[in-house]
Amino acid sequence: MKINAPGIFFLIAINLLPLSRGQAQVSFPLRLSANNRYLVDQNDKPFLINNASSWTLGAAVPTMKEVCEYLDSLKIKGGFNSIMISVNSMAGQRGSITRNNNYCWGEICPFNIGTDFSTPNETYFNHISDVIDAAKSRDMLVILGVSYLGYKAVEGWQNEIVENGPVKCRYFGRYLGGKFKNKTNVIWFAGGDYDPLEVGNNLQQNHLEELLGVKDSIPNSLWMAHWHGAVQGGHPAGVWATEEAAFAPFMDINSYYAFTYIPTYIYDIKYYNKRYEGKPKMIYHMDMAYEDEVNGSPMQIRARAYWALCNGSAGSSFCHTTWWKFEENWKSYMNTQGVLDNKRWYEFSLSRQWYKLVPDTSHEVMISGMGKFGSKNYACTGRATDGSSIIAYLPSQRQVKINMSKVSGMSAKVWWYNPNNGLMTPVGKYQTKGIREFTPPSKGDWLLVIDDAS
Repeated sequence: MKINAPGIFFLIAINLLPLSRGQAQVSFPLRLSANNRYLVDQNDKPFLINNASSWTLGAAVPTMKEVCEYLDSLKIKGGFNSIMISVNSMAGQRGSITRNNNYCWGEICPFNIGTDFSTPNETYFNHISDVIDAAKSRDMLVILGVSYLGYKAVEGWQNEIVENGPVKCRYFGRYLGGKFKNKTNVIWFAGGDYDPLEVGNNLQQNHLEELLGVKDSIPNSLWMAHWHGAVQGGHPAGVWATEEAAFAPFMDINSYYAFTYIPTYIYDIKYYNKRYEGKPKMIYHMDMAYEDEVNGSPMQIRARAYWALCNGSAGSSFCHTTWWKFEENWKSYMNTQGVLDNKRWYEFSLSRQWYKLVPDTSHEVMISGMGKFGSKNYACTGRATDGSSIIAYLPSQRQVKINMSKVSGMSAKVWWYNPNNGLMTPVGKYQTKGIREFTPPSKGDWLLVIDDAS
């Protein structure tokens, strides 16, 4: 029975989704969990990354007042707890002054002499420091890129990295590490829309020197990478952080740039099950297709987020087209369907012990109704390691069969969750034995939620 009465539904929603749990203060710095699957803070509280791709925030936004307004909007509108920015920015940003590919914050450029990496401009990087501090005051993680490489090699710093050579690149990395070593809310990333292995010059080695320079100053810094998306360089599946061999030993987080609408759950499952030196690695969708760009419909975006949740990923991301380069009308796009969907994904995830979910790859939980593996209509299921919850994402309405014995306890409560509006529909209470059939109440995508009733 679907309960539509506002008062009754409100009580159900509060009991089922304790949304305030995700709003407590974060004790930075973050570190990897004991099982290497997700991030925890200094109090061992799991940290689910809810990232807003904000590439040019450090240079495109003219004032700190507007930076803070953006961060507050992210927090309130979409529940975001993380931003991804590039320490030296890129083409296409609002009001940028470009000098020899040196993208500046107003009149203030990253380097004092052209694009000489050995001449960092303190004023510019003090501003980046202020942005990081503004994020921390809002309990937000900053995922910080050392040098954006460039989409199709036209918007980034590839040529400059090659021209500066390994010594200056190492110097610049050490400078960044020294400058930000006390910024406890920072995790670093290499790359930016490009995989340096593909070019026949010194880009790979010199960019690696930047990473090593940071690690000279911050030996315990955590790293991920943003290589090719699926549309670039002949990579139909995109490139995960660990697939760039020279950088793989330094990748603490196996991140993924999932730009086009491909069935990303295939790769979530593949890399969840991989081992590196006998250990698993945390997986994370660090950047996905942008709302209002190619293949960036709300349905396409949220499908990947819920697939990731069910398959053991430790976070997801979102961006609207206007955000990454901060067009003057960016404020008009803080209440879109995609933003609201993202907040619902985050709050739903926090309502359960998301960090315990393991993908049901052997179909011991959902035994029928999954659909064809590899299709965009495939239903993914995650089960908490202690059996306390089962969560299945169905991209479309269909009947599924669930092995109820995979839920702990003597009985289980069953719900349908609608990711389009955040409403829960209670189904009933059942014994945790035998096979049960469930069908969503209407068309569209749904989450089947099954909890130990105790």
